[in-house]
Amino acid sequence: MSARLLALATLFCSLTAAAHPGHGQREEHDHAADKTAREPTKEQIERQLARVIKRAEERMAQREERRKERKRALAKQLAHRLRGGPVTAELKSELERHARRTAELRQIRYVAAKEGDYKSVIAADRALAHENARHDGWWREQQAKSKAP
Repeated sequence: MSARLLALATLFCSLTAAAHPGHGQREEHDHAADKTAREPTKEQIERQLARVIKRAEERMAQREERRKERKRALAKQLAHRLRGGPVTAELKSELERHARRTAELRQIRYVAAKEGDYKSVIAADRALAHENARHDGWWREQQAKSKAP
């Protein structure tokens, strides 16, 4: 009777496995295929690099005009954020630091795109986002200090 029970159990397991593929049997999973499925294709990388180069070259062509416009906008934004307060050495230092870092990261991104180094473009984007988050945090900290009694 135990042999019959064992045969029924085996039959049941095989039927369950057939009804639910992937269950009841151990299959090797190809993790490398998952990774390659997530990575962009060569054409996608080339299109992304072309967009980066095109945008950087357009920005370089319009640099002086954008600089003047951006300077006016920043002066207005700074006046709004300071609410009539003085421009301290700490504030000036932070603004210069942020401007220098973002300019360097944008240049790194442009050069990497020109060289076709997609991974470096992505790394520069991440670093730029990190720098912007750091700078925004600094502003929030300064606003909190100014509101504190």
